[in-house]
Amino acid sequence: MIAYLRGTVLVKQAGQIILETGGVGYELAVPLSVLERVHEGQEAALFVHHAVRDDGHYLYGFHTLEQRSWFRELIRVSGIGPKIALLILSGFDVEMLAQTVRAQDSAALVKLPGVGKKTAERLLVELNDRVGRLPTAGGAGQGSILRPASARLDAEEALVALGYKPAEAAQLIERVGDDDADTDTLIRRALQLKFKT
Repeated sequence: MIAYLRGTVLVKQAGQIILETGGVGYELAVPLSVLERVHEGQEAALFVHHAVRDDGHYLYGFHTLEQRSWFRELIRVSGIGPKIALLILSGFDVEMLAQTVRAQDSAALVKLPGVGKKTAERLLVELNDRVGRLPTAGGAGQGSILRPASARLDAEEALVALGYKPAEAAQLIERVGDDDADTDTLIRRALQLKFKT
């Protein structure tokens, strides 16, 4: 199964990208948060959910393991398929989604096109027991798959792949200033700093 892809964005269009890696182009459906941060001709690194169905293989791309974990839980909810799950992750980051589930706020979910009241209520009921186990941006749920010896450099590269300029990426990682942190922690803290400013 494909779990991670890193390569050049060949095509970017509504709801999907084609990522070229090793001479092969992979078509990935992605939420809006990913689509906004990738650019044609530039490198991107994505965590992947690989679904095998009777009619083919489907890939879904995410910037973080947290997003992918939430996607996997969303598609387990009765009546929610990959398209609706991507739509929900386009409207909410994982922190907001966790808060919405904890607050049992169906009104926030029904504002999304394609999410009706019954679907929203079912989602809240089914995810309520699981929300404590699901990772969020501030949690420790993201595992490192990159080399710890060059965590700072890898974190800078990841930020550049997300669309930041190299100088800005280096500055963010420098501001985090934690030499012992792994790549994923550095990226998460750098993004938190960025969104606070």
